[in-house]
Amino acid sequence: MNHQDWQERLRNACAKEVRLPSKHLTVTGAVDARLHLSGRAVCENMQHDWAAFEGWALALLTWGGASSVTLAWDEPEGAQGVADPHYQRFLYRVERFCALVPEVRIEDANKLQALRVHRHLGRFVVNAAQGKETAEPQGQSEAALEKKLTTPGALHDKLKAMFLLDKVDRQFPVGVFEGKVSRATTIFPRAKSAIDLVATDSADHFWVIELKLKDNRKVGAVSELFFYAMVLQDLQRGVLQGDKPAGARALLNPTHVVTAPKLHARLLMEAGRPHPLVADKVLDLLTKRVGTIDFAWASLA
Repeated sequence: MNHQDWQERLRNACAKEVRLPSKHLTVTGAVDARLHLSGRAVCENMQHDWAAFEGWALALLTWGGASSVTLAWDEPEGAQGVADPHYQRFLYRVERFCALVPEVRIEDANKLQALRVHRHLGRFVVNAAQGKETAEPQGQSEAALEKKLTTPGALHDKLKAMFLLDKVDRQFPVGVFEGKVSRATTIFPRAKSAIDLVATDSADHFWVIELKLKDNRKVGAVSELFFYAMVLQDLQRGVLQGDKPAGARALLNPTHVVTAPKLHARLLMEAGRPHPLVADKVLDLLTKRVGTIDFAWASLA
């Protein structure tokens, strides 16, 4: 089967006009699918569908009926090479995903040797929110919706009631550094790399929430949610550690993650449903394979 054949199979299975990205991502093979990413895709923002291998691999296994998926990719060609923070984040995602989803294997496992975050070897830290509260975002942006969901008001109350939450915070950083937080020690992207919303409930469970506006229906949301959940899980396990204390703006910090008895991951739509391939089979399979974290979606309207 070629790329177009797999697209037709996904469309027929979910009865929707879904599109399998053809730019920088190709799928070939018969029952055993081969998913290949270009050197640009592995250094791209993971919310782009053509960089979101996790979501597509799960879709091929569920909707597509593939018995397995072989993941292959080209290494980056930029000046930073394999040290590129986006590529390091990609390798981390690959390692965590393939360890948890046995149906997905790596074509050339030697490429993972470039991953700088070695488990139980060295000290790797995440940054915490610093500075003061930002000004009120304008317009119908995701940032404006985030602000409404984290400040007193009808939407804030609705979100808390949906998941029985206690505290809700926004823009929880997930930059990863070696030894200490600094530009020189950066491993994963640091600037705007943050979880949209985080929360705790009355049982001190920790919630990671990926927020999407009603028209933003991407398979890439699965990759974002998975990555954030894995960083938090590695904080709990001591593979990653908190560094500086959070600033005055932060309501929640890495300590709340470390002490949480359970993690929950949610894709939250402003309205309507997420991408048709995501709801519900993909998130259900991810929950089964991860085991200790439940992945699901919800809608504010």
